[in-house]
Amino acid sequence: MNWVHMGLACRSEANADRFFVDLLELAKSEVKTLPAQVSEGLFGVTADLPMVNYTGEALQFEVFIDPNRERSNDSIIHACLEVENRVGFLARCRVNEVEIIQVPKGESLLVFIRDYDGNLYEIKESKR
Repeated sequence: MNWVHMGLACRSEANADRFFVDLLELAKSEVKTLPAQVSEGLFGVTADLPMVNYTGEALQFEVFIDPNRERSNDSIIHACLEVENRVGFLARCRVNEVEIIQVPKGESLLVFIRDYDGNLYEIKESKR
C-alpha cells in the first residue's frame, strides 16, 4: 500500500497558497473543479468545488476550496509532517502567523500547527 494524498478543505485559494506554497514550500501543481453533482454525492456540498493540488517530493495535498466552510474545529484528525529543522520551521510559522501548539510529553515536546482554516498538522523533526 502506498500513500497517495490527503484531502483537506480551505475557505480560499489565497489561504491555501499562503500555507502550502509560502510556508510548506510545496508546488501548486494543478487546479480543477469538482462538479456540484459529485461534491454533493461525496461531501454533501451542493456547489462546484475548486480543487488545488500541492505537491512535494513524496507528499501531496488535495485541497478543496469552499468559501462557505466554517473554520475546522476538529481536535483529533491531523496530518504529520517531518521537517529537517523544526526550530527554523516554527520560526517561519511565527512570521506567517500560523498557530503553534506545543505540549510536553515526558522528556519530549509534541508540536502541532493549525493552518489558516483550522486544519491540524503534527510537526516532527527528521532524524536523518
